[in-house]
Amino acid sequence: MWTSRDIVSSLPSPNSCGNFQYQIASQTASSITGTFTATCGNGMVLSAMASGQVNGNNVTITLDGSGSMQGLPMCTFKITGNGTIEDNGNTLNLPYSGTTCGSAADVANWPIAAQITGMDFTGNGLRIDFTKKDGGNRWPDVVPPGWDGPLQYTVWMVVNIGGRWYTSGGVEYWYGLQYSGGPVSQFAYNWYYNPQVWGPLANHQPANGEQVGFFVTAGDERVKDVTRVRERSQVVVLPFPSGGGYFSF
Repeated sequence: MWTSRDIVSSLPSPNSCGNFQYQIASQTASSITGTFTATCGNGMVLSAMASGQVNGNNVTITLDGSGSMQGLPMCTFKITGNGTIEDNGNTLNLPYSGTTCGSAADVANWPIAAQITGMDFTGNGLRIDFTKKDGGNRWPDVVPPGWDGPLQYTVWMVVNIGGRWYTSGGVEYWYGLQYSGGPVSQFAYNWYYNPQVWGPLANHQPANGEQVGFFVTAGDERVKDVTRVRERSQVVVLPFPSGGGYFSF
């Protein structure tokens, strides 16, 4: 089930993206709307709806769109930037920032429909128990594109790096799988090994006793967004047990 390592390793770097094209569909003295396209390495194509506000030579632009690439599910993104019109109106200088689909970008807004009741950290992996893991009301299975079998839920780790909290879907579990993710001491290496995909998470192995959060989401949320119900658990915070341990909630 770790074949996703081969898939995500082919994701292009953001630095490979170029050929940015803005097509203006309508414009007034204070607003613009239209479309945006770009191409990246490995054949990824970006497309988005663009909207913006114009105030003299200052422009604020928002892009809501998706990226597509053969062999991967569609990835949604949102980019905003505050730019300036230069060169007598021929150049738009637009620094930008935004969010993309390491996992569902709106996961914080998902309803808390399950409660984590226990977590067992071992040398063979992590077992996590929660109220929608089993039974008639359990989270439904999904089959991600390119997979032969179903997955039920994803475990996320939440860590504080430089005063800012980071999280992303880390380990996929199919129904009936009890332990996964590898040894506790190698969570960062096994879960978030590629800095082009997971950014600061790829370089941060929690220290023993460090306060770390965990939660679960329905479906497959490891570098994709495949789910039949957009539900999650509460976030539990605990001292990271590098040598293993059991926690009940």
